[in-house]
Amino acid sequence: NIIQNVIDDKLAIIKKMKSKCTKYVNKKLQPNMPKKPVNTYILFSTHGPYKAKAAELVRKENKIPKKETVPHKLVMKKLGEMWTQIKTNAEDESHEDHKIFNEYAEMHAKLVNEYNEKMAEYNNNMSE
Repeated sequence: NIIQNVIDDKLAIIKKMKSKCTKYVNKKLQPNMPKKPVNTYILFSTHGPYKAKAAELVRKENKIPKKETVPHKLVMKKLGEMWTQIKTNAEDESHEDHKIFNEYAEMHAKLVNEYNEKMAEYNNNMSE
């Protein structure tokens, strides 16, 4: 049992290293390869007014003066809490968060479609 755990740990490390090596090799050997789209949470935290709202909430909660900058770590933590709240409220179609969640889900779907088209074009060019 102990030996199996050690073997499993070693295999996990090897798999992780292979993944990093593959990413590095692909980046160096295939620089024109399309990049994968970001997920809905990243879209939420970078697009729209929510990052500024989160910064204001953190500023009020921690009583940070307007002259000082709000720590990025606290803002990202607050954005995570906001996104979790939006995801749970999105299940109820009458809630306003349903609309917000769908907006970002549609943005993500559009990015995924663009990525798939670019990958198909890239793979066609590679095979020729």
